[in-house]
Amino acid sequence: MTAWGIMMPLTRKLGLIMGDPTPFHGQVPVEEVHQGLWDTLIPVGTTAYERFFNEHTIGHSSQWLYCHPDDEHRVPDDLPEPRLVNMHIQNDPWKFNGEPNGVV
Repeated sequence: MTAWGIMMPLTRKLGLIMGDPTPFHGQVPVEEVHQGLWDTLIPVGTTAYERFFNEHTIGHSSQWLYCHPDDEHRVPDDLPEPRLVNMHIQNDPWKFNGEPNGVV
């Protein structure tokens, strides 16, 4: 519920971005969004899109990163550490006491 979209590199030259349809709510019939009428195809990539895909794929990978051997030079030396947990509790943990909105 917090991601603006999901991004997936499919090949070395092809990527897929699936965006959150919430911004279309109330402005575009949901059937049109479901049918793909608002989808966009960009037939020729740019270095900006290449950089966008590479940086986000590397920065949001949690444990493994696969790349084509010809692209090894694009992988930075300072990769982020693996993140096996995606959520962290920042406040003190609490236990449910059986009461609505109640904590122990």
